[in-house]
Amino acid sequence: SELAETLGKQSWQLKNHLRWAQGFTDADLRQALASSARCERDLKNGKDPNTAFTLLMLEICGVGSD
Repeated sequence: SELAETLGKQSWQLKNHLRWAQGFTDADLRQALASSARCERDLKNGKDPNTAFTLLMLEICGVGSD
């Protein structure tokens, strides 16, 4: 597939990832990417890794986001 070629992977390596991604809206995926970038920035600025990743997972899973 074009995506596999772009990423330098085999199509079978992306099969499940594409199916899993279809369970999210574009907005969900954009928010997860923004959250991941924020986590990376926090880590580069010296935030505790366990705290940064825990907060990332909670945010991506929607815990406490009502």
